[in-house]
Amino acid sequence: MSFDPSPNPHHLYRDPDNGVILGVCAGFADYFGWDRRTLRIVTAITAVFFLPQVLVFYVLAAIFMKRKPSPVYGTGEEAMFWRSVSNRPADTFSNLRYRFRALEERLIRMEKHVTSKEFKLNRDFKDLEGR
Repeated sequence: MSFDPSPNPHHLYRDPDNGVILGVCAGFADYFGWDRRTLRIVTAITAVFFLPQVLVFYVLAAIFMKRKPSPVYGTGEEAMFWRSVSNRPADTFSNLRYRFRALEERLIRMEKHVTSKEFKLNRDFKDLEGR
């Protein structure tokens, strides 16, 4: 039994093309939708106080994170969609539930209109005008 991989291309990658040293900060920033420069500043400030821990984490992350493939997303809109789905699944589910409820309410109103006597009467008048 084999499982199909997820169609979601949004994964945590190292991004050396946009990175300064090995692309770890750029990869985290891309994954979470943060500003790369801000994350680098926060990392540098943290390294001032906790240099050994930050250095070990950075090196381990650089070793274990895969390098980002060049064409991950087709468009920027697709990237934002997959990032929102991956980072906030509860919000995504809530938004989908809201959309389906709104569609269901719209469908109920349409059914009510189509099955009403007024709709039938208007249709009969249009048929008479067409003759």
